[in-house]
Amino acid sequence: MQCPATLHIDLPPEACETAVFFDTLSWSFSGTAVSVAFTPPSGTVFADGTHDVTLQVVDDAGTTHSCTFQVIVRDYEQVLACRNDITVTFGDDCAIGVEPLQVLEPGLFGCPDDYTLELRFQGQVVDSIRLEHHNKWLIATARDTVDGHSCWSSVFVGGDLPPNIACPPDAVIFCNEAPLPELTGRPDTTACRPLLSLTYQDVVLKQNCSQPYAFIIERTWTATDVEGHFSSCTQKIFAKWLSGEPILFPPDFDGNQLPALECNDSLSFEEMTDPERTGVPQIAGNPVTDLCEFSALYQDSLAQGCGGERTLHRAWRVVDWCEGVVTRDTQVIRLVDDKPPAFELPDVLTFSTHPTCDDSLRFPPIVPTFECSDFEVTLF
Repeated sequence: MQCPATLHIDLPPEACETAVFFDTLSWSFSGTAVSVAFTPPSGTVFADGTHDVTLQVVDDAGTTHSCTFQVIVRDYEQVLACRNDITVTFGDDCAIGVEPLQVLEPGLFGCPDDYTLELRFQGQVVDSIRLEHHNKWLIATARDTVDGHSCWSSVFVGGDLPPNIACPPDAVIFCNEAPLPELTGRPDTTACRPLLSLTYQDVVLKQNCSQPYAFIIERTWTATDVEGHFSSCTQKIFAKWLSGEPILFPPDFDGNQLPALECNDSLSFEEMTDPERTGVPQIAGNPVTDLCEFSALYQDSLAQGCGGERTLHRAWRVVDWCEGVVTRDTQVIRLVDDKPPAFELPDVLTFSTHPTCDDSLRFPPIVPTFECSDFEVTLF
């Protein structure tokens, strides 16, 4: 049995290992071979170095014959050279990893695992590139750990480093809801430097009754860091119509549904019955607005009672201009005056007679502390 000759393999540039196949090797066996096997098998990946391979043959009598040959894998014979200048930028994680492959000239070096990289900034060795190196130059030295050869390149740390911003998903709200970020969402941001501001600007695109939404807001979010770098993204907010949603009219203040209003000498009747205090029609939990093509109108009818007592009938009309539907309701607001007047007077009044002995005295006016209507003062 004659084994294959030693097999020499030269690695290509930038390769650390290669697959070796034995299908075309030349060897001989004088008997009848029933089975043939290589250990390790054909197609095995070999790294740089010398490797033993065993060829095993079983003949027709069941006898095993074997021999050993060598596979010698040689590293690429390099002409080590570095690039002149390279530029690197920070990634989304605000880090830069410089590898020997970025510094070495392509095709002129062997296995990348055989090289180390040393970084120097202003003559001092640094373990990594940091934010303080932004827009500055460093020296990167690549060294072959096998033969000690080295070369170097100038490395510029560039890039604008704007913040990263990811807008919240598009949102759908009712057209009478306030599109606050607490409802529609805020963007996710990451930044290499502290953020100075996170702002947004809205553009409202009004729609008509034939379209699926009352209006669409294009909200542009902008994240700005302390050095003025910024990034933006756009979120869309779709405002749906109110048609078909139930209308909730304001309650009665009549002593049945809600307590009647009590006479109040610090507020006028008009102030007490202002819709801002007594309520307005609502749909989906919010007042109707013109943006929804809805209007809430009212007309008051006032009845005067005894003293300061009054009853207000407020006739509400809610108009859906898109559907041409008018919904009505009457709100009753009653003001009661069921407390007697309260006033202040001195406990003791002292008078001196007039030199002419007049029989008239002038009493000081009373000081009312509570009263909602006109009153008379009687002395007895």
